Amino acid sequence: MSGILDEEREKEPQFLRDIEEYRLIFLGKSSLGEEPSVKRLAFHYKNDLPITFQQYIAPYGAATVSITFSYPAMEAPLWQPRIESSMAEAVWSGE
Repeated sequence: MSGILDEEREKEPQFLRDIEEYRLIFLGKSSLGEEPSVKRLAFHYKNDLPITFQQYIAPYGAATVSITFSYPAMEAPLWQPRIESSMAEAVWSGE
């Protein structure tokens, strides 16, 4: 399993590999079946600099979350984590 994780990590930009905590901070909730919504989330970067991004939730049972970072010179979908059962909990693919 760790081999798969290592391979996934190698695909990440360097600044993401330096992030110590992959904990999501959800501000607000959305329930399954609700219209797509935008939430503000944040990573805690190694130097405690929060990297804020928006996630767009599709109204499906196993929703796909497309992530865009608000980060200098970077605006691209980086991951597609899965949401399982509750919109308040995100399970990152590869974790």
